[in-house]
Amino acid sequence: MHVRSEADEARFQVDATIRKNGTARTEAPPAAEPSPGDASPPGWAEHVAAIGQHLARLAEVRVDRARHAIAKQIAFVLGMLLAFLVLAVFCGYGAVLFARGLAGTLGALAGDRPWIGELGAGLALLLGTAALGRLAWVLRERRELARKLREYGHDEHE
Repeated sequence: MHVRSEADEARFQVDATIRKNGTARTEAPPAAEPSPGDASPPGWAEHVAAIGQHLARLAEVRVDRARHAIAKQIAFVLGMLLAFLVLAVFCGYGAVLFARGLAGTLGALAGDRPWIGELGAGLALLLGTAALGRLAWVLRERRELARKLREYGHDEHE
């Protein structure tokens, strides 16, 4: 027969306690600690709820402002698009009337030959358009050069 030593007896007791309680502790579990909310000053939860409501209202206001700004921008863009469309139609109609008048004038000067007037008017309008395009290009290049000189600090006299 086997006699248990004190160390064997202690191990046996610990193993039995672990099987019974799921832990090696033999003392009672500590008392439940108060939650942070219980240790807070009274009315704390109401203040946090009120702050949450204010933040939600602030978010709603900002979303409404963003929606209004977007709607305003869309209305502006559509209005400008309509204005440019009307302007383009008027300019196109004016160009047609100008071309017809120029063609008639050149045709009358050419001895009642309308095809010479139409050809001359077309050529004059094409050359005028090209000249205006070139002028716009040169002016844009000059503005760009002046901006670069200002940006990089070069003096015009250098």
